Amino acid sequence: MTPTRLAPKSDVYKEAERSAKLRVYATAQYRAQNLHWRERFNDDVDMVNQYLIPAFGLRLEVVEYRNWDGVEDRPEVSDMVALLEALDPGDDVDWVVGLTSALSSATTSFHRIGAARPLGRHWVMRGFEDLDVEARLAKVEEQDRKWLREARRQHRQVSVFMHEWAHSLGVNHVTLKDTVMAAGYSRKISGYSSQVESLVRAMLRVRMVPPDERSMLIEARAWRAHMRANPWEGWQQREVVQTMDWVDEMEAEAASAAGADEPGGGSSGALEGIPKEVAPAFERVNALAREGRHSDARAELEPLIAAYPAHVAFRLAGCQIRLAEEGPSEAARADCGRVAELDPEQTAAELMLARALVEADQRADAGAVLAGVLARIPSMTRDAAGAWTQLVSVYRGLNAVTWLEDAILVAPEGVDTEALDAWTHEVRRRHGLPPDSARKHRIPPEEEGAYLATVRSLLQKVYTGDYAAAGREGRAALARYPRAPGVLGALCDLELRRKRYAAARAHCQRAVDGYPDATWARYLLGILDLRARKNAAGIRHLEHTIEVDPGLRQAYHALYKAYGRMHDSAAQERLDQAYRAYFGVGIPR
Repeated sequence: MTPTRLAPKSDVYKEAERSAKLRVYATAQYRAQNLHWRERFNDDVDMVNQYLIPAFGLRLEVVEYRNWDGVEDRPEVSDMVALLEALDPGDDVDWVVGLTSALSSATTSFHRIGAARPLGRHWVMRGFEDLDVEARLAKVEEQDRKWLREARRQHRQVSVFMHEWAHSLGVNHVTLKDTVMAAGYSRKISGYSSQVESLVRAMLRVRMVPPDERSMLIEARAWRAHMRANPWEGWQQREVVQTMDWVDEMEAEAASAAGADEPGGGSSGALEGIPKEVAPAFERVNALAREGRHSDARAELEPLIAAYPAHVAFRLAGCQIRLAEEGPSEAARADCGRVAELDPEQTAAELMLARALVEADQRADAGAVLAGVLARIPSMTRDAAGAWTQLVSVYRGLNAVTWLEDAILVAPEGVDTEALDAWTHEVRRRHGLPPDSARKHRIPPEEEGAYLATVRSLLQKVYTGDYAAAGREGRAALARYPRAPGVLGALCDLELRRKRYAAARAHCQRAVDGYPDATWARYLLGILDLRARKNAAGIRHLEHTIEVDPGLRQAYHALYKAYGRMHDSAAQERLDQAYRAYFGVGIPR
């Protein structure tokens, strides 16, 4: 009866590179059926993020909860989507989510428990019902019954959440059973298929843009281009054909609304500064590149470069096309390097090259390219802030904390670095990466991404119960990164779960001795002390953890219980207020 763990097919990203904002509405009937619905939804979003961050580099964040009053829950959940769209267009957020009441009978059909507008920004989910297993739950040991019921609820709700979220990105149903995009829910669902993950990544590249840059036309073209370039028999083909027709209609409507008089959407900003006599030829180059016909695009571009060898736009297009066709090959590096030679304040080619190098896991080479960009930013006379922002985005992809800190020091005037500064502090403390890691732990800046990936991999194995593999990987990591606090903290977690408490304490103590702000190790020391009834010591560890890492939810939960053990209701109230100020909800009881 226990549901399968949800895990991505590919672990591409190690940290969230971007975030998306959600606004959530709940009908009166839903709120009546789910008394602690905000806290539960927050927990569900946390679980969704455990999948989305490694798979897509995306973190979802609920920025607002609202009561959805004055509406009657409809039997067809698709009707609720239309009502939600009319209520809130969602111009200031990335997605709007509606929660409506559970059905009076059990169902596994995703069509009945959720609905989303394809390539839209709204979806609706029903509340949880599992009436068909209540009798079986009665046979489960009492101490396991509550846990099992909650595990089943969360697995189904998270599956519905991910199902409808993917629909909003244009993903159709698949024929594979026990996957998120199957037509029916199963407790054996473990995630998306690799083909679905590939489509989602393609759509997020055009979806996650500022509100004033959103374009249905661009999204429709991106969906169609990906589906044509990546045929797969596992899609529900009838749905694909229907969606393809709908996308064609939507593209035509969007083009008409934009005032385009010719196929392809008319002229674009890419033609600005292009000599009029070759503008049509350059537009053909861009059209071929958008269709994925890279060799043809380069063939069309070569005469333009020969005629205008110093024109940056043509050279930039050559860099982009070569990277799309070959990745960071020697030819691509040469094409991209030529752009900076022509215009030292033009960084787009180097940033594209660096991203390609990151995707090819050539991080040292990417770092060298980016260092050249960083060195030029202080002397730039035009759009230094834009170049800096793009640069730090690539640094985030590398998980290069030290380089990010260097970039913060030379941030152009007017750039807000507060969120980035907070991220670097959290990563250092949560993953045990001290500022002097290069000297003490053999972790130079170009190795920081690999080190953070190692810590995450260790913890993932610990959480999934693969203790033997975690032990082997941990020992190898300590040989590679001697006394590294993040590795020691993960090994502490491993030994704690094995109930080898003395060994766990030794690892955690070594971690905090070397880096007092290693918050995961210190949090676990607090847990170990509380377990040993050393309440005062455990509370001190947890308080210090929250002081230096206020985003670590687990520390609040443990400290709240510890205060309760000490009968300190005033401290519990203060902690609840701090939690509410930081996370927007109270501590789950």
